[in-house]
Amino acid sequence: QGISRSLFASMIPKHKSGEFFGFYSVFSRFAAVVGPALFGVIALSTGNSRNAIGFLVSFFVVGAIILYYVDVEEGRRQAAQAEAAFRVRETD
Repeated sequence: QGISRSLFASMIPKHKSGEFFGFYSVFSRFAAVVGPALFGVIALSTGNSRNAIGFLVSFFVVGAIILYYVDVEEGRRQAAQAEAAFRVRETD
């Protein structure tokens, strides 16, 4: 989780870090509830916990595919532009 937080922090404007990390925290807690709930539902409905594990592994695979296409440098560039624009408005 530390790596994801540091990568996330590098791609958000500093002046909006509270807002972005608030969203990050909400979705993290949502995942902490939904993951075990899905595991339980699938394990109970199929009678086999291996099916539930396989289903949850698919979430990791989809997440890895999505992360592969994230352009980190572009995210950092846009965050820097947003921060610079905020600083200009702040000094006016």
